[in-house]
Amino acid sequence: MNQKLKMIFSPSMLTCIWDLLTKYLPTYLWVAITRPNKQCWLITERPTDARDNGYALFKWLCQNHPEKNVIYAIRKNAADYANVANLGKVIEYGSYQHWYYYFAASICCDTSWGICCPNSMTYLIMRNVLPPRSKRVFLQHGITKDYMPQGRKRKLNADIFVCGAYPEWEYINTYFGYTNGEVKYLGFARYDRLCDTSDKVSVKQILYMPTWRAYLRNDRHFEQSQYYQKIKEVLTHYELYNILEQNNLELIYFVHPSIRERKRYFEPFANSRIKVLNNEDYDLQKLICSASLLITDFSSIYFDFAYQKKPVIYYHFDYQQYRKEHYSEGYFNYERDGFGPIVYDLQSLVKNISSIVADGFNISDEFSHRSTRFFPVRDCNNCLRHYEAIYKLEKEKRV
Repeated sequence: MNQKLKMIFSPSMLTCIWDLLTKYLPTYLWVAITRPNKQCWLITERPTDARDNGYALFKWLCQNHPEKNVIYAIRKNAADYANVANLGKVIEYGSYQHWYYYFAASICCDTSWGICCPNSMTYLIMRNVLPPRSKRVFLQHGITKDYMPQGRKRKLNADIFVCGAYPEWEYINTYFGYTNGEVKYLGFARYDRLCDTSDKVSVKQILYMPTWRAYLRNDRHFEQSQYYQKIKEVLTHYELYNILEQNNLELIYFVHPSIRERKRYFEPFANSRIKVLNNEDYDLQKLICSASLLITDFSSIYFDFAYQKKPVIYYHFDYQQYRKEHYSEGYFNYERDGFGPIVYDLQSLVKNISSIVADGFNISDEFSHRSTRFFPVRDCNNCLRHYEAIYKLEKEKRV
């Protein structure tokens, strides 16, 4: 009972109710009464982001189909605002204008579960009561590899669920309740950029990016958690530092966006060879293009490296707890399908880093073949396929 009361009176729930009463319902009724003929496409990501599949699609549409009325929502005080400001029409995320287009647009495209709703919790409450009339396109943020119930048709209610890989398409199409071709293997819009190898750096980089843990969301003792301690061990390991120093390398620990406010806990471990960054400091997509090796645990970012056929190491220091308290395993099995070695302790991690560095950051034939099977389409026309699928969806809405 106490947990329920805490949830009901939490700041996020109070904001949700406020938005529902002052924004969702009034704007919904206004659009329903006036019935504006707005054949426009609304695109969003996180409120402060313009660097993912939404941004890649928006940029491509502005450059290749300027005749389309495409709108991007982002907060004007966001560091990424400059990325989209000169491309096309940009509106303030969460403003009444955003709410208006959320209901008036013919197409809504988003990388997050709310699909363009300024408050996803409000959408969850109202999705079966007064749902938006727009067609909904889920662009995704990363490859879905685990079972995620929030992505099922009855919850997400997407008209197009975009997949970035063929096995992912098979999995979503089979288990998530979609029908009639709603799940489409188009390739991620941002993957078109991975065909561009122009992002070169003078010092080779190793990107370390473990994903977040849902069970640490409200943990007041973050510094005592196994998650924090294991990352600290990597950043302070003398042997790893020597490898970096002797080979003129940089290790970049990129703090996951979901825990970016805890970056300060890791900053004391930065030095001449180790950097601690988050998405407010640097564009992760640029790092994906420029880094020579990825170390992660379960973050779907490893698919981006596999797409480029660059080496990956999986450091599963808390496998059992992760599966029990975060996400259960889906179709992707790391032993069978992974694109790199799996390690469970720090010494094995350092040993594999040393081996990959000595081998010139090359990927083995076995992992290269797995990558080819996972991504059979690599033609850099993903944005074009998005446009064709969304245009067809919009035409169906008119009929």
